[in-house]
Amino acid sequence: MVTPLAFVAAVLSVVSFTEAIPTRRDDAFCVQLLTSCVNAGSNAISDPWSIPACIYGATCFGGSHPIDGFLAAVAASQNATAKASLNVPRVTVAVFNHISTDEKVVTQQNFIDGVYGTLSATNGPYPDVSLVISSFQRVAIWTAFCNGAGVPFKNFADYFQFAATVNSNGCPTTTSSGLPISLPISTTIAPILSTSSVTATFLTSTVSTATGPTATPPPFPNISSEPSCQWQFETCVQSVNSDASNAWSQISCLLAASCFGGQRPVDGLLSVVFTTKTGKSSSLAPTSLAEARLSNATLNKISTNGSTVTVQNWIDAYYGQIAATGGPFPTSSAVVISDFQRIQQWTVFCGAAGIPFMNVADYFEFSSSVSSPTSC
Repeated sequence: MVTPLAFVAAVLSVVSFTEAIPTRRDDAFCVQLLTSCVNAGSNAISDPWSIPACIYGATCFGGSHPIDGFLAAVAASQNATAKASLNVPRVTVAVFNHISTDEKVVTQQNFIDGVYGTLSATNGPYPDVSLVISSFQRVAIWTAFCNGAGVPFKNFADYFQFAATVNSNGCPTTTSSGLPISLPISTTIAPILSTSSVTATFLTSTVSTATGPTATPPPFPNISSEPSCQWQFETCVQSVNSDASNAWSQISCLLAASCFGGQRPVDGLLSVVFTTKTGKSSSLAPTSLAEARLSNATLNKISTNGSTVTVQNWIDAYYGQIAATGGPFPTSSAVVISDFQRIQQWTVFCGAAGIPFMNVADYFEFSSSVSSPTSC
């Protein structure tokens, strides 16, 4: 692990707080985080790092003194006097542990999950994950924890207290032997599409198991190495009825089928959902030809125009479902785009205009038994 910054030996680059000229990123999600922080009231001034929206919002600010710039913006919105980051309480262990999953480090994925989870309170707007990674890079680079293993508590808290007044050497680009090193946190992922229009429709699921809605969920097999796909599958299992005959009325099941692997992913998904739900043999599982057809009513929960499903609709549905629990979100919207392309390829509706409802429903009914005559 990279040696943490030694603040005792650090050279302070002290600049008057009033001289800080921040560079504010006006991405919609950054504006929302700032707004949510401001709306938290007086604590946003006196104890900002007790508020998740303030923590994540502060990382949206660039420039020479980003943290103090953020605090100044919050104070200005409340017509209050800004405090410098050196003079507000540090990030606490309790707040850190709310972000971290191992209570030792905050990883890039922890940070992504935290941002999306915080935005779920306002139903978005959800950014492309590359923008959130860019925010996390500021913390990782300043603390010099550049190996992708995460930022420890002390160093994470140091960023919010000292980044405005202490210069950092940042991340090295080579090892001590002179060989290039890989910096996962510095990977640039070009934003392809954003998760900008998620609605609250997807944020609730009706859970019903064979023994009633409060029954203990069954043990789940691991069907995907992608955590967000695994989440969709597990939510699907908990949402379907006792014989999994209503799978296509559940948004999570549609999304899980689109990320399920194999030559016949739709039937494959139905089989594993049925066996997990019931404990019965897969030979008794429903097939896509026998399953109740995907309805326009369900597709209307995904579509924004009432007639087609676009790749943006699919991304918004995918992220919107997961927002109910604050993660795990995909590492990139490219993951979801790849899933949707399966449906595009089979239906041969390959453009940005989307796939008509009838053809989307056809995919979930026939793709496991009928080959597409062509592809995109």
